[in-house]
Amino acid sequence: MDGAKIATTLIAVEVIDRAPRRVLYVLTEDCETFDGGDKTGNYGERACYGNADNVMGLDEYRIQMMDKPARMNAIAEKWGACWTHFWCVPQRMAVSWAVTSADSRYQDSWRQLLHDLDVSIEKGCRRHDYATHIHFDYEPASGLPPQPRLVYDVQANGILPADYWSPATNPRHRWHDWDGSARGNVYVKALGDLNTLDSKAGSLRRYQRYLALRQVGYREPLIARTGSFDFGENATDQLASTKAYLMNGLWANSDADFHGRNLSSPAGHMYWVRPEDRFGTIENLDQASLLQLAVVINTNFDSTSDVNDAFRNAWKRLGSSGIQVISTMTHAMFMRGAPDPFRSLDGASFSVLDEHLAWVTGNFPEVEFRTATEALVEYIDYYTPELRVIPLPRPIHFDIASRTVQYEYRVLGKHIVVNADHPMTVQVFAPQIFDGQDISEMQVLVDGSVVGAGLRSASNMRPHVPATLSRHLRRLTVTIRLSSTASELLEVLQRITGTAG
Repeated sequence: MDGAKIATTLIAVEVIDRAPRRVLYVLTEDCETFDGGDKTGNYGERACYGNADNVMGLDEYRIQMMDKPARMNAIAEKWGACWTHFWCVPQRMAVSWAVTSADSRYQDSWRQLLHDLDVSIEKGCRRHDYATHIHFDYEPASGLPPQPRLVYDVQANGILPADYWSPATNPRHRWHDWDGSARGNVYVKALGDLNTLDSKAGSLRRYQRYLALRQVGYREPLIARTGSFDFGENATDQLASTKAYLMNGLWANSDADFHGRNLSSPAGHMYWVRPEDRFGTIENLDQASLLQLAVVINTNFDSTSDVNDAFRNAWKRLGSSGIQVISTMTHAMFMRGAPDPFRSLDGASFSVLDEHLAWVTGNFPEVEFRTATEALVEYIDYYTPELRVIPLPRPIHFDIASRTVQYEYRVLGKHIVVNADHPMTVQVFAPQIFDGQDISEMQVLVDGSVVGAGLRSASNMRPHVPATLSRHLRRLTVTIRLSSTASELLEVLQRITGTAG
């Protein structure tokens, strides 16, 4: 009828999930360095966690970003647990700068450190995740203030971001993080594209690809955390950050610090987040895009009873069905050893961690230990309103002569009905090691038949191809033909598949 109006009313319907619950326990830590010197901050009793020589030197990098995380990995593995290390990639880029900027007597030491940092990830990723963590003041290639970006101290043989801290002019380390809001600053605000470093999208891409190349064949993390939870404060900045994550193929963030706030989530510490507010849960499933792994238990493992109590309290608030997540956060650099809090790798915090994991496994046999990405994948498989696909990390076939590599992809959304009457189109993204210029074509196959082909690649989106499914599947096969310029990736694929050149 002309002039007729259609009214739409949303009605809430309670659905009872009768499936038995699964409880996933995620251990996370921020992997970065701390010095403790009085020219780097006003730290008081915490100064003992570094060597306090007012720079980030070889000792801090080795002990806090390699030795302590490796010890934490070993303790976790003893109990069948695993870590997600939110790894400060800009600090690795700063070491690369130091290789050529340090005094010539020490350049080989910095070069060895650069190699050893890479190897620590390559070894650790066999069981643990290494996900992006950003302290952007360490990024040597940035054109943002302050300039120059880094300062080298020849006497201490260490580096530090320029204008790092001053009690008079910079008491809050204003350049230290990403968006800037956490320190009351304006910093990386532009959404940008994947090729622009001084933007949210481009900085994430730089760090995601570095970690992807270190973990190739084993892991592909789908989550990130910014330094100081600096995701943005106002709605505009948080929306830009959310878009940057999605442009990079990231499915989750872990920047919602709930200390002093009320967390109401039906699945524990994980929830679908509103794109403009990381603390807010979505109101309907149409908004389900990015997830949040909330920070609720933040501990330096100082007391076994305290961390056990925090876990027990989180357990009591879990739902009775579906995927339920508990997450704990710490910093490797603040894990105390004994007798030396800085250098020792046993006792103190390490003993508390060991005792806590023993207590969890002994008293909560239902618990499954997972990395953040593993928990995320299980959550999405259970709750997603639309199909999503992810590559399994190790290629199933590689032919160097034809420059083609084949991956198996997992299809997530096990409760979604897909058939000839209800087909669904999925966006199949290339693994994170690939940029658009590395690929000449992608094909998506089901039982040998092509269901999607071509390549969609632009500076504002990782390379992908749409594929339409007309029946429910748990696996897809994707063939990628490499371009003539992808020589670095040819070498990487040869190494992980054992293919002779």
